[in-house]
Amino acid sequence: MATKSRITINLDEHNYQELIELSNELDVSLAWLGRKAFTDLLAKYRRDGKNSSVVFDPSNNVASGS
Repeated sequence: MATKSRITINLDEHNYQELIELSNELDVSLAWLGRKAFTDLLAKYRRDGKNSSVVFDPSNNVASGS
C-alpha cells in the first residue's frame, strides 16, 4: 500500500458550506473532493505548465483558474 500524507487547510465559512453541499449532492466525502481538486490541479499544471490558466496569487494565498 502506498504511503499517504495528510494536510490541513482552512476555508472561509462560505466555501466550507459550498463544499458540504457539493459532497452531499455527489454523495462523496469532503476528503474525496479535496483529493479530486488537488489531483486535477496538479494534472492541469503538469499538462499546461506556466501557460496554465491557473493563477497563483501568493499575496492572498488564493489559487484561481478556469
